[in-house]
Amino acid sequence: MTPEKVALGRQLFFDERLSVDGTKSCYSCHVCEHGLTDGLPKAIGAGNKTLTRSSPTLWNIGYHKEFYWDGRSASLEKQALAAWTGANMGAKAEEIVVKLNALQGYKAQFQKVFQSDATPDNVVKAIAAYERTIISGDTAWDRYKAGDQSAISQSAFRGSNIFIAIKCNNCHDGVLFTDQQYHNIGIGMDAKELDPGRFTLRILEPVEQSFSVSGVPSSRTFCLTTRIAMRRRSARLDMSIMHDSRSTSAANAVTQSQLQIVLRQTPIASATACWL
Repeated sequence: MTPEKVALGRQLFFDERLSVDGTKSCYSCHVCEHGLTDGLPKAIGAGNKTLTRSSPTLWNIGYHKEFYWDGRSASLEKQALAAWTGANMGAKAEEIVVKLNALQGYKAQFQKVFQSDATPDNVVKAIAAYERTIISGDTAWDRYKAGDQSAISQSAFRGSNIFIAIKCNNCHDGVLFTDQQYHNIGIGMDAKELDPGRFTLRILEPVEQSFSVSGVPSSRTFCLTTRIAMRRRSARLDMSIMHDSRSTSAANAVTQSQLQIVLRQTPIASATACWL
């Protein structure tokens, strides 16, 4: 991964000419102002079509091992190609690269980086290289864990204790605050048409063959991300915390009555993980 490859990928990431009708780019679904999501309950794809799930954030995405909410893509390159040629952008890759190669600037960049003209393969390689540079590595919590006791507020400190006490870290654990696994926590179970989630891949053990099984999102930078789960209807982080604490067995160590007492005594903002 070279600076030139990353720069080319960044240019492609923001270029709407990659889509079928010239109206969508990768950035359309991963907007800075919405924590690298689009801020919508469900993403909008090519032709202004509403898609089935929300756009996940791209923060620290290069450290993940599987992609999409159901983990159906095994690499960033495969995910980029699927989004580019699927419902998100609706492009015919072979036609798009012909157009890219007709642009002298792009042609020269691809020759410099890949020693060849643009191809569908090296387009997604460049985009994936750029995405791997999207890192949130200097948060207040990182500074606190490195020894700076003044990096977070007392409210955030209390929130971190609640986070652990109610077992949020059963799933949101490690440096990325995700176990990179798949769980059913009941989101979308009251929808008219249930989303099978990971079950559509037919790779689950019988005990896990249930609807709405989806990947655990990283809780790093959650306070910057307006949509938090595969089909999250509320953009409020405090409501998401309350849902998850009620609907998962992870909260068994703290009863619901105990949780309510804790949250009444401590402002809900303390438990919303904006210490990350």
